[in-house]
Amino acid sequence: MAFLMVPGMLLFFLLVAVTGIKPDTGQMWTFSILIDIGIYLTLWSQIGSLRKSSEYNLVASLILSASLLVLRFGFKVELSHFWSSFFG
Repeated sequence: MAFLMVPGMLLFFLLVAVTGIKPDTGQMWTFSILIDIGIYLTLWSQIGSLRKSSEYNLVASLILSASLLVLRFGFKVELSHFWSSFFG
């Protein structure tokens, strides 16, 4: 289920990295979910189709999740700051 929130997770993590704020785990999840819902609603309002916007959101989540997995396990990139922000 968490892979569906990856676009929101990445955007909020970048916001945290840029601004230097220090949210706790609960805040990371809450704002990531809200950002992802915002992305979804923006897609829905721009496309006008609930089904198409769901498909685009799912495809974006899958691509970003796969990219993170390739970075971590394929290229051995250390993503500990990203993951520890969400999973404690």
